[in-house]
Amino acid sequence: MIVELDGKWETVMGYKKEQLTEKPYDHKDLIHPNDLEHVKKLQEELKQTRIISLTRYSTIQRWRHGKTGEYIMLSMVWDVDVDADTVLVVCKPIDGFIKVEHN
Repeated sequence: MIVELDGKWETVMGYKKEQLTEKPYDHKDLIHPNDLEHVKKLQEELKQTRIISLTRYSTIQRWRHGKTGEYIMLSMVWDVDVDADTVLVVCKPIDGFIKVEHN
């Protein structure tokens, strides 16, 4: 669940804070379907583990722009605290750096 947003979400992603607050971050309307499969797989792996309580990983995901409906390529760093059930995510758009086909 997205509980807090900071930075330039509205400028970069086209969403007002109120539109995303209390919305599941893994909602199918936010993340590209191909990327969402990987998110769900990682969620399950973290839920099943008894060894990892803190982890940091980086990923590239496509998130849908709130106004245009186009996908924005984001470089993301996730700090996960499994025990506290919290995640801090820092991201930036990288569309100009990597050329991909948006399906």
